[in-house]
Amino acid sequence: MKGSRAGKENATMPSETAVFAGGCFWHMQDTFQKLDGVLNVYAGYTGGHTKNPAYNEVVSNTTGHLESTVR
Repeated sequence: MKGSRAGKENATMPSETAVFAGGCFWHMQDTFQKLDGVLNVYAGYTGGHTKNPAYNEVVSNTTGHLESTVR
């Protein structure tokens, strides 16, 4: 997944990873960052057939990617 990262670091707590894809990742990223217990949020793209697509390519619906966040 290619993207940007924001979050709270805490190496002492066990954690799990989940990928959420749907709509605009900026809105999902903001929502997840506000949840208690969320350590990091990464926004980017998942799936698709174009290697390392740019944002404009993804939103043109020609790469097969979905905007997503990893929590």
